[in-house]
Amino acid sequence: MAEKVNRRSFLQRLGGAPIIAPAAVGLAASAVWVPEAQAGQEVDRLFFFTHGTSVQVQSPQLASVARYGWGTVVSQAPSADPDPLGVDNWFHFAIPTPRSVNEIPFTCNRIWLDAKVDQFTVINRVHVWDTANQIKQFNDLSYVGRDQWYQFDVQPFTVVALGVSVGVKWIGLGQVLFRNAGAWFECPQC
Repeated sequence: MAEKVNRRSFLQRLGGAPIIAPAAVGLAASAVWVPEAQAGQEVDRLFFFTHGTSVQVQSPQLASVARYGWGTVVSQAPSADPDPLGVDNWFHFAIPTPRSVNEIPFTCNRIWLDAKVDQFTVINRVHVWDTANQIKQFNDLSYVGRDQWYQFDVQPFTVVALGVSVGVKWIGLGQVLFRNAGAWFECPQC
């Protein structure tokens, strides 16, 4: 019979909360938040985030990147070939991913992105990946001139290694600020 793990024993195994670990790219720290639980209550959900400084630019020749303590600001590079239809680029986040507790896997069912775009920048796509498997595409978005948290619900899936890709179109010399990205993981039977 598998041992049941409550919040306290889970955190003791991980060394306490919040848990800080190096990000996959080594540029920033990542954190997990474990919701408060009553004594003896079992852990059934986790929220993992990675700082905006960990974002990776797919086509760096098209972008000017500045990393600060509060996030990453990416602008269209002035040297980028101007296109009247806009210039596209992708930005990728590796989200820290829990695997299992007592050999019961976690599922992912929500993604968050904290970003600010100006009037010349559009977040037009968000794609959710589990290793090389594309889980969900959110296309035809038109988030322009906004400063907010974006939430994307996905059909729960067993997760191995979570990645979030953000498609941006610059229409002029715009910029985007990435503060963080994260996900909601559940393990109701843990």
